[in-house]
Amino acid sequence: MSWNSIVNYPKYLKEKLNLSTKIFRKQKTSLYALLLLLFFLPISILVVKKSTWLVPKAQTPNQSADPGNAYDFIPDIIFGKAGFGEIVPNQVTGNRVFLPAGITVDRGTSPNRIYVWDSGNSRILGFTSLGTCESGANTGRPCTNNLDCPSSVCQINSTKNADLVFGQPDLFHAACNGDSTIKANPSAATLCSQRHPNQISLIEGPEPNNMAVDQNHNLYVVDKWNNRALKYNDPFNPDKTEGKGDNIADQVWGQPDFFSRSCNRNENDDCHIVANPTSNSLCLDCHNLNVINSEFNASGLDVEPDGSRLWIADGANHRVLRFPADSGDADLVIGQPDFSSRNPNGCVSYPNLPAEDALCRPKVAKYSPLTNQLYILDWADEINLFRILIYDPPFTNNKMAPSEIIYGGPTDQYRDLIVNQERSDWSYHRLSRPLGLALDPFAPSAFWLTDNNHNRALYFQKIAGKWQPTKVLPQPNLERIQKFGSFNCSNLPEEERWRCFVNPSGSAGIDSEGNIYLESNFHEQILRFSAPIPTPLAEATGDEGIGYAAENVFLKQQENASADQMVGINFIGPAGIHTPNAALTVNYTGGAKQLFVQDKFRVLVWNDYTNKVSNSPADYVLFQNDFNSQLTNVNNQANNWLVRQMVADSQGRIWMAKESQGVYVFQGPISTSPATPTIIPLTLNLKNSSRPINLGLISGLAYDENEDCLWVADADNYRVVRINHPLDPNQRIVDLVLGQPNLDSIKPNRSKDDRSDPQNCPNMQPDSFASLSKIYLDNFKNLYVVDATHELAWCSNNRLIEYDKTDLTAKLEEGKVFLADNELVPKRVYGRSGFTTSEKNKYSDENKPNAPFSISFTSDNRMLIGAEGYGNKNYKRIYLLNNPLPNCQTSCRVDEDYLELAPGAIPQFGLSYLIPLSVSQPDEVFWDKSNNLIVLDHAWSRVLFFKTPLPPAPTPTNVPNCATVGRNCTSVPCCTSQGTVCTKITSSYYQCQIPGASSQEGNQTPTDVPNCATVGRNCISTPCCASQGTVCTPIVPNYSQCLVPTVATGTTTPTRVPTSSPTPTIIPTPNAPSPTSGPISGPIIKDFSSVADTFIYNSAASENSNFGSQGNLRTSFWSSTDIRQSLIKFELSEIPVSANVTSAILSLESVAWGGKGTTVSLYKLLQDWDELTVTWKNKPNQDTLLLGSFNVTSLGKHQLNLTPIVQSWINNPNTNKGLLLKIEVKGFDLYFASRENNNLTKRPKLTVTYTIP
Repeated sequence: MSWNSIVNYPKYLKEKLNLSTKIFRKQKTSLYALLLLLFFLPISILVVKKSTWLVPKAQTPNQSADPGNAYDFIPDIIFGKAGFGEIVPNQVTGNRVFLPAGITVDRGTSPNRIYVWDSGNSRILGFTSLGTCESGANTGRPCTNNLDCPSSVCQINSTKNADLVFGQPDLFHAACNGDSTIKANPSAATLCSQRHPNQISLIEGPEPNNMAVDQNHNLYVVDKWNNRALKYNDPFNPDKTEGKGDNIADQVWGQPDFFSRSCNRNENDDCHIVANPTSNSLCLDCHNLNVINSEFNASGLDVEPDGSRLWIADGANHRVLRFPADSGDADLVIGQPDFSSRNPNGCVSYPNLPAEDALCRPKVAKYSPLTNQLYILDWADEINLFRILIYDPPFTNNKMAPSEIIYGGPTDQYRDLIVNQERSDWSYHRLSRPLGLALDPFAPSAFWLTDNNHNRALYFQKIAGKWQPTKVLPQPNLERIQKFGSFNCSNLPEEERWRCFVNPSGSAGIDSEGNIYLESNFHEQILRFSAPIPTPLAEATGDEGIGYAAENVFLKQQENASADQMVGINFIGPAGIHTPNAALTVNYTGGAKQLFVQDKFRVLVWNDYTNKVSNSPADYVLFQNDFNSQLTNVNNQANNWLVRQMVADSQGRIWMAKESQGVYVFQGPISTSPATPTIIPLTLNLKNSSRPINLGLISGLAYDENEDCLWVADADNYRVVRINHPLDPNQRIVDLVLGQPNLDSIKPNRSKDDRSDPQNCPNMQPDSFASLSKIYLDNFKNLYVVDATHELAWCSNNRLIEYDKTDLTAKLEEGKVFLADNELVPKRVYGRSGFTTSEKNKYSDENKPNAPFSISFTSDNRMLIGAEGYGNKNYKRIYLLNNPLPNCQTSCRVDEDYLELAPGAIPQFGLSYLIPLSVSQPDEVFWDKSNNLIVLDHAWSRVLFFKTPLPPAPTPTNVPNCATVGRNCTSVPCCTSQGTVCTKITSSYYQCQIPGASSQEGNQTPTDVPNCATVGRNCISTPCCASQGTVCTPIVPNYSQCLVPTVATGTTTPTRVPTSSPTPTIIPTPNAPSPTSGPISGPIIKDFSSVADTFIYNSAASENSNFGSQGNLRTSFWSSTDIRQSLIKFELSEIPVSANVTSAILSLESVAWGGKGTTVSLYKLLQDWDELTVTWKNKPNQDTLLLGSFNVTSLGKHQLNLTPIVQSWINNPNTNKGLLLKIEVKGFDLYFASRENNNLTKRPKLTVTYTIP
């Protein structure tokens, strides 16, 4: 394979074209920005085989109520995140991390450079130093260790920002390939460290990495979920030539270019059948769930010191490959007989041992320059058997066997098998999930192994011909496997004992002083253990020893975060959210509006939430003293329980179910932080009983204001209780209990299942609970109970059940508190589960919700359902149910036909829809008083706001008491005068039809009107009769009817089209005339490339920034404080001033967008500007006269006739200051190729045709 086939931006091209350094770097950056548009591109909407994009619409800080457009499922505001593609917890910064999982040190520089794999944030953080010298000759100078500070010490800055970030556009973004909600393609500037968009729970998905550097300071990394390895040329070098000095990758292995990501270069990327590998392919893992075991599937590589050869662990292909540095084709394979095989012969189960010459799941390969040996860390039996295989040179193909093997496992299961082999080259040790291997650069035959599940790093040495661990960090000795806090940590006080806790996942870092760097992806920080590392006391001494504490920490977790709860991810602030469970909007009588969002151990409150912009900071915080805290003890009060659900009443009171601490009631509007609540205790009086009832964990609540009663879900005891007069201590009493037959019955499914086996509850009953979550009341005060839980686990019955208000009232009137089995059976059940059977099938292709987890109701009682993410595929997690209360003579299962909402379509009233939105776990879906929709996306840590996505329920205005032909007759009778009959269209939608007319098949046209369709008729293939004034209106997929537009029932609101100028005529560029000798008498045609182009940005953070080195012309208008405009200039001095311009055509190529169908306007610039210095603040003035505009409805080439202005430039060359491109309609974002684009055909071009008199 040639050099330019393995690097997307070939250096030979730079030399061949004699490009400047600036131009060459912008070639990389232009394509980098091209992919980064995914931060602002819409969310992909997948409907069967169709797809479209959705993007958050524009808002301005001072915009009036109801920002953005109505009647669509495009989010208008995103709370907790800067954009739709951002999904990690809290706020991303440069000095906090999320699941750090690998460290490498460039010991060839002074100070040493440190690289941290920040796996949760899909990035690498690079540090040129970690602190400054405390005293001495180098006082104040940057340092990484004490070698940089003679006669002094290096004072580590624990909260230092990274000096460079790889994989993201800046320190504040963390998306996989620019958008974690879709399977986005990569670029040279992106990384993807989690299985997005299939990774639901982010905190459970650390992806360890083993990076490497060579002696030329180049950085190498495996980009696992893009199935590739990348090289960054000397990223911190001030010399910017040859790709150095930046965070853009310069070389790629495993893919044909920087924009591909498939396993084994399989274009179909079907991981159900993994394609055979080749010598130039990698398969580090696949996006398809449950195909290749990827649990803690670490990745890793190594480079030989001179950079001549690269070793890559190709895990899913069960092999390790060696690549020459200048080739994308491997020249050696270990673990397989050839390059096209992927046999899992190294994978075994007890009591078998793996073949020595085969590999199963190699995690990392490391090359020792001290011994020229190769070390491979391999998992042979899931999490039960691990091995480090050591290979001696010379390395050969054809199933090379190792010279030594170090085995390990969490138990002694395999020990006897291995010991009984009596192999002197084998040894066995206690290991559990080893994920990183770092060779000791100072000693041959020695390495550090990160033993993840044992919370330690082991130092192995070969002593007297045998491999054995001799040191351990930070455990007190080699034999003990203890957790944090269970051993003495260097005699430190308890609050400092985190210095003895590591949970190392990737490789350990080793600096030039011998200090060891290990990450704790539980405490979200990096610890440095100072050399020399001591040898621990032997267990035989009877002294358990003292753990060796880290001396320094960097990327330190916030002090006011509860470290034992994993809440200190990234930065805790007023704008970020971490896996919220509950949300609520309150519209107060006086006009105030507030949004409440539970965020771990606090609740954030936003004022005037409908007028916020995305990522707005909250105005108030509850349960904490400030916005930067997540503490489980506040002001000496326990705060270690979460708010699981919130409701409000007409008096502005906010009721919160706070797990095992009670029900907290706040009087709104909230105006202080923190506010003081009223607390309803967990021990309550019980009607007809001298014994109290003790509630456990409260998972949900619903308040019936008409009857002053509170329904509470008592999850610990598998029951729902009704509390009468909840706020009056003198009258407060529980007067009805659902789910249990008596006070002492507190086990799942009416105590017919044993709680000792939480994963297995087979005795599901119609009137029982096994997995209580939230509860709801509809507009008629019917009670809905979510009998399901996250991940379909913990005895989950995976259903939503409904009790009719009349049935509940009848039981209350009987005076009973507890009900016998089946005495009150729920009237309806929703989802794929039933009354006695639970649907455990995950990720079904059915368009029906499995395990409904949250619901809400429109004012006309249509139900919106949010389904559990682990039971439903992405894009199949939100459902709109038109009629949630079908007539049931007895108890029934509501089994609706859900139509897939077409891209951009408006839901038709009377039908039920699947809403294809990319979310993880919609834990709350609810409407505010203005019918705006709020979706709480639990695992992706965000709240989505949709401005009135549903049209109001239509009411016929011309026939108030009956439905005319073609109208909905579900609740209104058909007009008898028209001779129509109420005819079933779907299971819950009926229309008035003329008898004999089919609403689903054919084109039913009356015989007297053979050439057109009358009102209410199918118009798919026949036009509507113009004389009747009807419009062909979509009703369901593949079926449209002729309807009168003035009557709303059953009709479609026309799709909005942005206002734009007329699209100019596209004039093809003429072919240039063939060269001829002698004077030119005919027209001359010349193509001119732009000599300068850039864009400017008006945001407060960027108004003084120059983007001349960027590789795109980004033109956008999101809000008044989020505008980008592009500047272009062409040099036309070679055209004589006497020339007569007959045609001047501007050609631009759009390469990406965020929102199509917009108009780009062009204006003349009036002042000079410099490509490398122009900013929004110093931008040149523009003429107010519009030169022209073009409409962008698809990506590609766009042309505009600029003949008049070019003629004026020729006549008066000093007036040629260039052009300004702008978008004047909010909500759109375009990327045009710039003059530095590596594809010459896409660069801006001005084709001028002229004659010379």
